[in-house]
Amino acid sequence: MTIEDYAQIGSHCSIYSISTIDNKQGPVVLKRNCRIGSHSIVMPNVTIGKNSIVGAFSFINQDIPENVIAFGVPVKIKRKLTEEEIEKLEEDI
Repeated sequence: MTIEDYAQIGSHCSIYSISTIDNKQGPVVLKRNCRIGSHSIVMPNVTIGKNSIVGAFSFINQDIPENVIAFGVPVKIKRKLTEEEIEKLEEDI
């Protein structure tokens, strides 16, 4: 597992690099300044992109590109962040 600078992981999250349920395995990479809401589950072989925000209680079983908002079970990308939102996120660090 790789956690880059300023990544935020909410309480009660589960992050797996090996899943005995479906026999998947692989690294989990949390890119710079990404945010994962509480009670979310990150499955093996997933990368969450720079500045991306994942909502609480999400099931993350696919890569999340940078600069997006995503949530759900299973996770779905809802929209891209605006330039103003990206600037605000990056100035907060």
